[in-house]
Amino acid sequence: MLSRSSLLSISAAILYLGSIQSHAMPIDLLLESNDDRDAGSELFLANFDSYQSLIDATINSSSFSQLNLNSNFSSGGLAFDGSSYQLLLESDVDGDAGNEIFLASFDSFQNLLDGTVASSSFSQLNINSNFSAGGLAFDGSAYQLLLESDVDGDAGNEIFLAGFDSFQSLLDGTIASSSFSQLNINSNFSAGGLAFDGLSYQLLLESDVDNDAGNEIFLASFDSFQDLLDGTIAESSFSQLNINSNFSAGGLVAYAPGDPTEVPEPASWGLLMFGLGALMLRRRSPR
Repeated sequence: MLSRSSLLSISAAILYLGSIQSHAMPIDLLLESNDDRDAGSELFLANFDSYQSLIDATINSSSFSQLNLNSNFSSGGLAFDGSSYQLLLESDVDGDAGNEIFLASFDSFQNLLDGTVASSSFSQLNINSNFSAGGLAFDGSAYQLLLESDVDGDAGNEIFLAGFDSFQSLLDGTIASSSFSQLNINSNFSAGGLAFDGLSYQLLLESDVDNDAGNEIFLASFDSFQDLLDGTIAESSFSQLNINSNFSAGGLVAYAPGDPTEVPEPASWGLLMFGLGALMLRRRSPR
């Protein structure tokens, strides 16, 4: 899997740390343990009332999921299509079509927390061995899969986006559209999630090494899919989140207006979110 190494070049010439406009709908962030764990301690979900709350690190609710991921797979994205949640898992080593990308569906957010899978299947996609999944989003008409180079690359060679007209197409490996983005990710950061809130696309980038709040999670917003391809950032900012050094971002969901939303029961998130312990980063070793 991806060495979680790559983000938008954080030179002042490319990114400005401007104020983030209000995105009123909730956001869910999925975190995955960097080492294999038992059900109830491997996948963590945090809910934020709004995009600004994610920037401010104001957690609305949070909980561990009862899912137990196969030790040979890692989360590569989480999407919500208006009725169900889709979790994409990618093999930690390069595999053939039908053995590399696994998709699990959940009828509700509570089912995702409970580990109650509605359906699951391997996809026929065969990911280039030099790339890894960095996010999955449903934008109302298509599923968008973000792939990131496992080594730092130049703009136009580092971030690849593939569109699928339906979930079945994603399972079948039938790509409707695909293109490299002109984004240039800073070599010290990696993609940790892609989301669409009905108005804009949100890309979450995470530092490849454990860092302090305000320097670890970076968020960039794009007004359209074409802007995402062009590398035209509408707004960007570091979040004040401080992810525990034993966990990494594995997916981001932003709800569109009209989407049904569920809020998990409150749980103790202090130990997870606010950095106890030494650096223990798996960060998806390169293939």
